[in-house]
Amino acid sequence: MRHAWHVTSAIAGFDPARYARRLDLARLPEPTLAGVRRLVAAHALAIPFENLDAVLGRGVDLSPEAVFAKLVEQRRGGWCFEQNLLLGMALRHLGLEVADHAGQVLWFRPPGHGGPRTHRLLLVDIEGRRYVADAGFGAVTLTDVLALEPDVEQVTSHETFRFIREGAIWRQEVRLRDEWRTTYRFDLCPWWPDDFAPVNYQLAHDPKSQFVQAVNLARVLPQGRLGLRDAEFTRRAPDGTPQTRTLRDVDEMLGVIEGEFGIEARALPGIEERLAQCFVPPPASL
Repeated sequence: MRHAWHVTSAIAGFDPARYARRLDLARLPEPTLAGVRRLVAAHALAIPFENLDAVLGRGVDLSPEAVFAKLVEQRRGGWCFEQNLLLGMALRHLGLEVADHAGQVLWFRPPGHGGPRTHRLLLVDIEGRRYVADAGFGAVTLTDVLALEPDVEQVTSHETFRFIREGAIWRQEVRLRDEWRTTYRFDLCPWWPDDFAPVNYQLAHDPKSQFVQAVNLARVLPQGRLGLRDAEFTRRAPDGTPQTRTLRDVDEMLGVIEGEFGIEARALPGIEERLAQCFVPPPASL
C-alpha cells in the first residue's frame, strides 16, 4: 500500500501534454527503452539546473503541484529534488516501475569523505532491466539512462559513465578528459517523499549550505554544457574543456541567466540585490 501511495502522490498535478510541450515534444514517448531515452534527453536539454529560490531565501516547495508549476508552467529550472520528482512523475505516468533513491555526493571531494545523502536519483525498470535516471546533477546531469550494471562503460551523448559496486553500495563515476571522477554513491533502499523533505529544507535554509551561499546554474546543450557559479560563467566543449569568464555586473549576470539558461530571473523579487552580492569583494585578510 505504501508503494501505491507513493506512485499516486507523485502523479498528482501532472499534465502530460503540458510537460511534453515544455520538452519540445509533440507527445510523451512510449514506455520502451528507446522512448525513455528520448524523454530523458529532452528533459535534460529543456529544463536547467538552478538554485535561485534557495539563494533568495524563498525555500523550495516539493509538493508535486508546486514542482510542476515551477518547472513546467513558469519555465523555471530546479535542483535534484525537483527535477527527479518531475521526471519520476512522467515515468510513472507512462506506467513504469520507479523508485526514488538518495545519493551521497562525492563530486570533487577527497576519498573517504562522509556526509548526509543530499542527492535524489531514480531507479526505473524498463523492459526487464533496471536503469538509473537522473535529471538533476547539475554539472554532469545525465542525458540518457544508465543500466545498473557494474564495471561497464556506458557512453551517452555527452560523457561516458560507469558504476562501481562495493558490496551493497553503488558508486557512479564519469570520465572527464581521460580521468574517472566519482559523482555520488547510493544503495538500493528506496526513499519516500517524507525522507527528502528535511534534506531539501536544510539545503535551502542552512547558511552553511553551498546552495544558499552561491548562485549555481547548469544547462545541457546539444553539444557541451553551461555553468554559472556566482559571477563565473563557464562554457564546456563536448570534450569537457572549459572556457570561463567573469561577468562584469548584475545586468550582465541577469542577461546570462535569461539568455543562456532560459530563466526569466528579473521577475523574481530581490534578485538584483542578491546578485549584487556576487560582486562584493571579500574582506581583506589581516
